[in-house]
Amino acid sequence: NWTGLTAGQYVGTPDITSTLRGNGNNSDGYARITPVLVISENDYLKSLVPSVGTLDKEFNPEEQSYTINVDANTKSIRFTGEVYDSLSTVTGLDEDIALNVGENTINVVVTAQSGDARTYVITVNRDNLEGTNVLDKIYVNDKVID
Repeated sequence: NWTGLTAGQYVGTPDITSTLRGNGNNSDGYARITPVLVISENDYLKSLVPSVGTLDKEFNPEEQSYTINVDANTKSIRFTGEVYDSLSTVTGLDEDIALNVGENTINVVVTAQSGDARTYVITVNRDNLEGTNVLDKIYVNDKVID
């Protein structure tokens, strides 16, 4: 019965075959048990939170594509999150990512202990100031007002 095992846990002692005396699983009355390493295949994020802006929809571990719109003054973004399985690894979280004006594609990749990987793709749209009416200077009686 393999129930109750967690990823990374051995059944028996690694690299040896254990022999137990029992009611004969073979002709000599012994059962031979070979240890098995349970490998996790969980490559899901539990949460994904941007440092600025909001995701275009509520985070769902099954959904792998999100969009965020930020203003022109936002020069970088950082994502934090949590994985379901502590044995998985993740890239793209907890690092400052510089943003260009326009569309920026950011990948957060979760790799399970088994090597399976899931990529969450976040498109961050940074506004452009072009076309915006912004005063460079204000003059009153030929003097510049700061």
